[in-house]
Amino acid sequence: MAYPWIKMRPLLMLTLLLVIFFSYCLAGRRPPYTLDPQADGFWANKTTWNARWVKYWRAKKIYEPVWKKVWTPTIHNEWVPLPNVPNEWEAEKDRSYKDQ
Repeated sequence: MAYPWIKMRPLLMLTLLLVIFFSYCLAGRRPPYTLDPQADGFWANKTTWNARWVKYWRAKKIYEPVWKKVWTPTIHNEWVPLPNVPNEWEAEKDRSYKDQ
């Protein structure tokens, strides 16, 4: 007598594929009702290039200092708060589409 799970093998494989599919589809998504600490703004990264002087030592009979101008990126992190909701949206929130 064959094992009974062999007959159910296609069903088990289909179930496994569905579980993997839904886990990848829903991965990283959050329900809209969770409290997100970042919901009131975001970090804006701005990169600018600035010049700075770097001292290195040139090898001669004695080491002599040499200053060289080097351009390096400077990253400015700025917290950008989200703007307030427009007043028109607040008026629309009280009205439902069923009333129309």
